[in-house]
Amino acid sequence: MVAVFHWLSGYNYDFALATIPVQIILMGYYLSRRNLPGRQSWAFAAVLAANLAMTISDIVSCEMNEIWEQFPLWLMYVVNILYFLGFLLRGWAIFYYAVEALHAERVLGIRVINALCVPILIMVALVVTTPWFGLIFHFDPGEGYHNTWLYPSIYWSTWFYIGALLFVLVTCQRRSQLRLVISLYVCDAILVAAILMRGLFSHTLVTSFFSLLAILVIYLTAQNPDLFHHPKVPLFNYGAFDEMVSNCQIRAERFSVFGIQLRNYAVAKRIYGVPQVDRGIVLIGDWLRHQFPQYYGFYIGSGRFLLLCEGGEMDARRLSSEIRQRFRRPWLDTSTEVDFTVAMAYLPLSVDKTNIVVVRECLVRALMEAELRGEDLFTINDSYLEALIREAAVEGAVMSALRERRIEVFFQPIYSVHDRQITGAEALARLNDPEMGSVPPSDFVAVAERNGSIRELGRQVFAGACLFASTHDLRALGIERINVNLSPAQCMSENLAEELIQEAARRNVLLSDFCFEITESAMDDLTLLRSQMLRLIGEGATFALDDFGSGTSNIVRLSTLPISEVKLDAETTRAFFKGESQVLRFQIDMLEHMGFDVVVEGVETMHMASDVLNMGVEYEQGFYFSPALPVREFTDYLKRTMDEGPAPVGTSPAPAPDSA
Repeated sequence: MVAVFHWLSGYNYDFALATIPVQIILMGYYLSRRNLPGRQSWAFAAVLAANLAMTISDIVSCEMNEIWEQFPLWLMYVVNILYFLGFLLRGWAIFYYAVEALHAERVLGIRVINALCVPILIMVALVVTTPWFGLIFHFDPGEGYHNTWLYPSIYWSTWFYIGALLFVLVTCQRRSQLRLVISLYVCDAILVAAILMRGLFSHTLVTSFFSLLAILVIYLTAQNPDLFHHPKVPLFNYGAFDEMVSNCQIRAERFSVFGIQLRNYAVAKRIYGVPQVDRGIVLIGDWLRHQFPQYYGFYIGSGRFLLLCEGGEMDARRLSSEIRQRFRRPWLDTSTEVDFTVAMAYLPLSVDKTNIVVVRECLVRALMEAELRGEDLFTINDSYLEALIREAAVEGAVMSALRERRIEVFFQPIYSVHDRQITGAEALARLNDPEMGSVPPSDFVAVAERNGSIRELGRQVFAGACLFASTHDLRALGIERINVNLSPAQCMSENLAEELIQEAARRNVLLSDFCFEITESAMDDLTLLRSQMLRLIGEGATFALDDFGSGTSNIVRLSTLPISEVKLDAETTRAFFKGESQVLRFQIDMLEHMGFDVVVEGVETMHMASDVLNMGVEYEQGFYFSPALPVREFTDYLKRTMDEGPAPVGTSPAPAPDSA
């Protein structure tokens, strides 16, 4: 085979030459795409540039060194200096990319990072001053190019930054994405292989090839611009927003964010169809990108858009006016015509944004709140953010308590009007956190519903109720049944009945001792719910509908389910006794006529208890009788009331309880 080129030196350039077009294409594509601003993107661009410069200058310098007499001496020095700088900066740039990608400054501090950058400064100085001091290489008038005594420091520097990269990885990997950490470990291993292969095959230019492999690993797993772009909408995605906020926080750079929520997003999908709505969202994203090029735009799904401004305050009123004006017209193209209405939220520059998770959640929740309130623009303030920070702390407390099984089960008495004594109890979850103290059920139950841990919470409450039933003689205490709440999430499980049956069997208790409470929001899948209910009823359990009147009640659906008892919402009770509504009396009459046992919740005074009794209900529950009590206090209360009759705990009515 005849060689295409006649090379002057004895080096094999095949590997290096093969990488050049790949590097050019990769760099061209990377720079042509809109990347996230920040040092991480610039560091990767520096890796690409340094490796390409090293590859080209390596081949050029090897060839020119063979005929060095034909070129000016200064040009020979320049070409070789470019190669050494590319070689050095390539290794340092990969290290620095890892520093930015892993947010190492947050863990190690800026002083440590600066100290790790000192060797590259020294090496650059040694290379640049070589024409005068000849510390790295030298051109001898008779022999031409030859290495000098500090030439090995080029490799020492590379080994140093391979080790520094490993140090940063080990130190910062817990706070980073697993995909990124693995890719950087692979990258470090490839760099080690590159140096070893360079030593084994000294006359073959393999360093560029291995460096390209390392670059491709980083690009494909972590730095591909498409990873940060929404696949359909011409804006950045959710992950890009998190990355950008994190970078701003590390650099202590202030920013403001403007959010847009399509109010009728879910309805529009039903009316127009998903393809039409998706096309409309693409049109909106394109309009935002061109209308507000000074801001970074993000589409985070579910009809939500964000605009982020670094270092400045947005004119929120002008923005909202301009956006509202545009949304008064339909979104049109050759195949689409859709109408949307919008709600907007603004996170000002002045509000503290030290927690990235809270910032993200804050914007989503503010958009939802603006939509529910019907407000055009909801401005987030510090108190709103503080409430979300507390909510995040509550979430941590809930998850910790569930892991450690520290959820306590309290019991609130249920009074039988017919028997004139306590005959039942409702098992309620309580959380006492070591750091936060007692957390109200209204706080931690809402968090559990949002983060998906409500099913585990329900399991642990039922387990606590079973434990109580197995360690106490319920009949001796006058208790006929224990009410346990089932969340909508639990009711969606096909394994619900089996789980409850197994837990009861584990504690050797009968399901006939339990009444399971469901809410109206659990009735979405009536077929599944009914099958689970019938299985449990077959084991002796009964069912109650909880908080009747607090949701969108459907009497027809209620009558189709095997429910024997209905509990009227405490708010309905309070509204009746405040003279604000007569619904309570009408509900009792209707439900009694339909054959349901009725429990009135929210009974807080003797007057309320007496009037409810005269309405003909079967059961009453509320603070007049007792708040929810821990097991020991509850059993003491039952023993006392069996002798004295039910009476409130304490000398005065307590505030309305939170139920869970």
